[in-house]
Amino acid sequence: MAASRQNNSRGGRCGIASALRRFAGQAHARERERGQALIEFSLVAVIMVVMALGVIDFGRALYVQQVLTHLSREGSNLASRNTTLTDTVNAVAADSSPLNIDSNGYVIVTSIKNNGGTLQLLEQQTRGGKPTGSRIYNSSSKKFTLPPAIPAVGQTVYVTEVSYQFSPVTPIGSMLGLVLPSNMYDVAYF
Repeated sequence: MAASRQNNSRGGRCGIASALRRFAGQAHARERERGQALIEFSLVAVIMVVMALGVIDFGRALYVQQVLTHLSREGSNLASRNTTLTDTVNAVAADSSPLNIDSNGYVIVTSIKNNGGTLQLLEQQTRGGKPTGSRIYNSSSKKFTLPPAIPAVGQTVYVTEVSYQFSPVTPIGSMLGLVLPSNMYDVAYF
């Protein structure tokens, strides 16, 4: 009996020692896995932050373009309803919130008449802080760049051009400058 107890105690000691060795090996493996998980997380986190910052500036650029589209359409709509062009550019600039047309943009409202196939500039009004030339009328050459058949013979067309100097708010947006235009533009014809 004493011999069997002795064998059990030796076997028990050997079992405990091997269990401790196995446990130590598992603990070391868990530490390696934690380190690997930390590295993977940091790589994924950096990629996610870069993507989030890019989405912020890309979303802002889309929003600014939508505001410019709205402003150009409203400007041409106002001018076509017998509002003076001066009042039209002032209304467009006043309605440009959250954009500040007076410091970072420019509005050009032009009325053009088709006199028997010859285009005639009736009036042009401008307002804004970043002067840009009209893309539909070149004042030095007196030439118009309009879509075909606008305006029809004997009719007047009111054209509103709105441009805005877009600047990103994140460093990633600055790097996306190759994709995002710095000078955004929209035009509407009524």
